[in-house]
Amino acid sequence: MPRTQAPLTDFYVRFWGVRGGYPAPQMSSIGGHTPCVEVGVAGRRFILDAGLGIVPLGQQYEVGVEPVVILLTHLHRDHIEGLGFFTPLRNPRAHVMIFGPALPGRSLEAFLSVELSPPVFPLPWDETLANCEVIEFFPSRRTLVWPSSEAHPVWIEDDASRSVEAPVIRLMHSWAHPQGVFIFRVEWRGRSVVYATDVEGYVGGDQRLIRFARGANLIIHDAQYTMAEYTDPVHCRQGWGHSTPEMAMTVARAAGVPFLAFFHHDPRHDDEFLLAMEAASKEQFAGAFLAREGMVLGLPAPGVVERLA
Repeated sequence: MPRTQAPLTDFYVRFWGVRGGYPAPQMSSIGGHTPCVEVGVAGRRFILDAGLGIVPLGQQYEVGVEPVVILLTHLHRDHIEGLGFFTPLRNPRAHVMIFGPALPGRSLEAFLSVELSPPVFPLPWDETLANCEVIEFFPSRRTLVWPSSEAHPVWIEDDASRSVEAPVIRLMHSWAHPQGVFIFRVEWRGRSVVYATDVEGYVGGDQRLIRFARGANLIIHDAQYTMAEYTDPVHCRQGWGHSTPEMAMTVARAAGVPFLAFFHHDPRHDDEFLLAMEAASKEQFAGAFLAREGMVLGLPAPGVVERLA
């Protein structure tokens, strides 16, 4: 992927990794890196998940005054495997803040220190040169605000966010994936994007997610399996924590979200397969499309999404 600067818009989404499970380097058009999405809003940048897509992102990341903010939905391998190769972690001028789920029995930092130290990783965690902070998410804390004058975010009550001018990150904890997952909603000045990867649909739609996503410009939703794969009697994927395009469209339609990006593509699905899935889905939901590596979307106004790259 060519190195590019952040687009000149006050609210954008850039996809750096869109594949789920494990990398698929042979997929040239849609992309083969595991999950990583960059959201830029009001001059701040938020990195959602640290799959292998975070590696090229880190190679072009210009460390400045603002902290580098990484938010992890959960700790399955495909969502953290790029973290050790994220260049700003090796930069002594960088301030890196890693947010992720609290774990029973040990801290999130203790978990990362094992995953990113020998013999699993060649460099010890304590040799990270950046000023690195690890902050845990708890299901009871749901609304995070980042005032422009503050180096650290502030947890507030949901109702208090209505009058906030700063970017707001809402959290929803879901058990629609093994061991649970956090879903994020980034919003600012009436515009918002929902990041709902690694979720499995329910009969009639995931009502909690529908309420959480209501009125957003865009929802990025897991759509790893076709319905035939999901219900395959021999190799059934039910209970694996992933959705179908139909499940994703049910949520978007019920939530009144006009644009839907299919995400967490199965590594066995090649470009031809995914493009056919996209075309079939557009007949049912006009705003549906495949998330692609390198794709950049702008959110210039409520209910509007523009493709910038």
